[in-house]
Amino acid sequence: MTNTFGLEGVEHGKNNLFFLKQLSHAREIRQHIVECFERAAYPTASDEERKRLLTFVIVGGGPISVEFAGELHDFVQRDLTTWYPDLAKFINVTLIEATDHLLGHFDPRLVAYVERLLSKRKFDVRKGMQVTNVEDGAVTLSDGSQVPCGMVVWSTGIAPTRFTRSLIDAGLFASDRGRLCMDEQLRLLDKDNQVVEDIFGLGDCAVTQERPLPTLGQIARQQAMYLAARFGDGTAGTDKQVPFGYSPLLQMSGVGWNDAVIDTTVSSRGKNAPVFAGLLGKLVWSTVYWYVFAFAKRLSSFRGTQVSITNKILIPMHWFKSFFFGRDISKF
Repeated sequence: MTNTFGLEGVEHGKNNLFFLKQLSHAREIRQHIVECFERAAYPTASDEERKRLLTFVIVGGGPISVEFAGELHDFVQRDLTTWYPDLAKFINVTLIEATDHLLGHFDPRLVAYVERLLSKRKFDVRKGMQVTNVEDGAVTLSDGSQVPCGMVVWSTGIAPTRFTRSLIDAGLFASDRGRLCMDEQLRLLDKDNQVVEDIFGLGDCAVTQERPLPTLGQIARQQAMYLAARFGDGTAGTDKQVPFGYSPLLQMSGVGWNDAVIDTTVSSRGKNAPVFAGLLGKLVWSTVYWYVFAFAKRLSSFRGTQVSITNKILIPMHWFKSFFFGRDISKF
């Protein structure tokens, strides 16, 4: 679940604030963006109200937030302004990040590229700032300033779910960030640091103490493949079970229709590995996202993120339609 840091007013659907976690959240965000434009188009709306309605605040500067910022820019600038050209001058996107740079652990060259790109697109990027309060129509920052807005998208990392917390309450050992602790064979540990038989962990909810890994989808995927293999050969939970070994692939984030950044320095080649940005980065991003992409033997086969043949057909058709005819802005 989304980490709210205990701030009052940070609740999905309240104070025009939306999380960016589920498919339903994406639909609600899209509906609300269109609604903001419809309300700003009222003849009785003042310029000040239009500016507030069309100011979109994104809290968090990680890869997901940057990717959303790029998609939001395309949606409002390429699609909605086609129907509301008089409102283009009121549009503003504010990106708030608590640290001194965006994109977390991405290569500094890609971080600098994305920050220049967002500046070129006239984003209001505020680094080193934290949100201290959210109310209907505005967010308050740690420097005391307020940002009037029509929508807030909250994407600031994860927190334990109720199920995970119930396991911790039942006696399982957890890290200081609320992630269940496990050994190198992905077996969960109790509060005495002893292995709990026949209970395994994977993904964001669990972490190994000796070698903590970040909360990435590729890690959860490799852990799932590892456990499936161990259950398949009957070694799961036995002395014959080999430890889990993570093989870093790459990090990537799209920044709109024709831009993306790809960081391969997280792989075994380290800092000598190449990085990609711009249109070339987008081509790599699209390939990994959609096409059957064969990686090294260390992962046998990494088949992109689309396992359905239907999706592999529909996604390029959707990209083609969006590029030549624009996105559908009707509410449904």
